[in-house]
Amino acid sequence: MRSSESHISFGHFIANSMIGLGIFNTIIFGTFTLSVMMHPELSFVYRILGFLITGCGISLIVFGKKRMKLIDEFRRYQILLSTNSSGSIVSLANAINSPKEEVIKKLNLMIKRKFFKDVYIDIASECILPGTKVVSQRKIEEKQNFVTVTCHNCGASNKIINGKVGECEYCGSPLSWKKK
Repeated sequence: MRSSESHISFGHFIANSMIGLGIFNTIIFGTFTLSVMMHPELSFVYRILGFLITGCGISLIVFGKKRMKLIDEFRRYQILLSTNSSGSIVSLANAINSPKEEVIKKLNLMIKRKFFKDVYIDIASECILPGTKVVSQRKIEEKQNFVTVTCHNCGASNKIINGKVGECEYCGSPLSWKKK
């Protein structure tokens, strides 16, 4: 499985930035909030503002750590998948002792974040495969020998399997293709 090192490096940078900014934010505004709490004459708005900004700092730390954990899991998945030529998600789930559904969810997130390059999850075979769904769909269409026909009712172009009857996806009229 190929990976996109630039996306992983960028994700690592973002995670470290989130954690650093979160710690800075929490220390500065946490101290501010404590000092405001010790002075009852100060406005209630300052207290609320201090709690909100401190909460944002804590959230940055939590989300930064989650991103770091995902990157660490990616590296582990990458090693396991490199030794598993079938790309079996079940084998991967067994190797890391996690439920298959959780592994699929994390793999989808890793693909979405572009940690893996040019792969997709085939749910039917429960495998992570090279390529894209679009390319794979074209291969399926080529194997099924699709032909393009023009609807006699509305004139739209439609694809149907050679020798089969289909329906126009625009007007619903029956379509068929006869070899000439």
